[in-house]
Amino acid sequence: MLAALWGVGSYLLSRRAFYESHYPFCMTGAFERDVNLRRGNFAIRAIFIAWLDPFPADRVQEIAAVGSLPMITWEPYLKDNRDRSILPDIADGKYDEMVQTFAVAAKAYGAPLLLRWGHEPNGNWYSWSGVRNSPELYIAAYRRMHGIFRVVGADNIKFVFSVNHEDVPAHPNNRFELFYPGSEVVDLVGIDAYNWGDMKPWGWKEPKKLLYAPYRRAVRAFPGKPLMLSEIGCCSSGGDKLRWVRDFFVALPSDFPAVKAFVWFDTRKECDWSLSNDAGVNAVYEEFARKRYFSHLAADFLAIFGETHDQNGPTAKN
Repeated sequence: MLAALWGVGSYLLSRRAFYESHYPFCMTGAFERDVNLRRGNFAIRAIFIAWLDPFPADRVQEIAAVGSLPMITWEPYLKDNRDRSILPDIADGKYDEMVQTFAVAAKAYGAPLLLRWGHEPNGNWYSWSGVRNSPELYIAAYRRMHGIFRVVGADNIKFVFSVNHEDVPAHPNNRFELFYPGSEVVDLVGIDAYNWGDMKPWGWKEPKKLLYAPYRRAVRAFPGKPLMLSEIGCCSSGGDKLRWVRDFFVALPSDFPAVKAFVWFDTRKECDWSLSNDAGVNAVYEEFARKRYFSHLAADFLAIFGETHDQNGPTAKN
């Protein structure tokens, strides 16, 4: 038992040393839930689209124009029937033509962007989740989609495999590791994590408590892949949000060095998750975002993949 624990600890330390020596920074990011760009400098700006939506060329060009790297979260659901799983149809090729059209447009955009498809499959709230589909079906659909992008030559796309920080339900057949579509089709791994405050019965969770277990699992399960917090947020009710945000920034370099980017869910939805709606919380963000460890430059993030870009950010062709 002690030998096993020592092995885990040594592995985590080696990963920490690698990321600290090669990429000693973490990128800042925010979700754009509306058409207005959030105030402030962010390396990544993220948006959501539904399955049949066209490639959002105007939105990604707007994001690139302010020096940020766009991240598209592409949700495989139909707007007129959100509860129906379409993973079987995607895996069987029934949407190949639509995906090809999307991929061609993404290639024509010409600049780097992140594509986060079918996030949180280990939850129970989406039609593509593991409670409605097997991990094998999810993987087949993911790989089918990815393969079309490669056929059309959309090499400017970085693919994000994104999971919920907890398996819901917490069943052995629903562990997030089981949904991994393979290292050859995934460029980075995302973890979505929220402190729900008093909105949930388990109550307030400090950053280290929230992130430690999924971080440890991801580092072990996906060696060689950079990690990102693809969604992160904290409710304003149930505790001291300002202190939570400060503790989050302190914990990232010291406890989670393999996390190379975070994307804050900067909006009001189930509760007020945002940074920008509270002047004090936003001031804490701005304080830490100016520190050397954190970067708002998309070029720094893309350097992880061996890409060299102007410090003003990736530029679209059109």
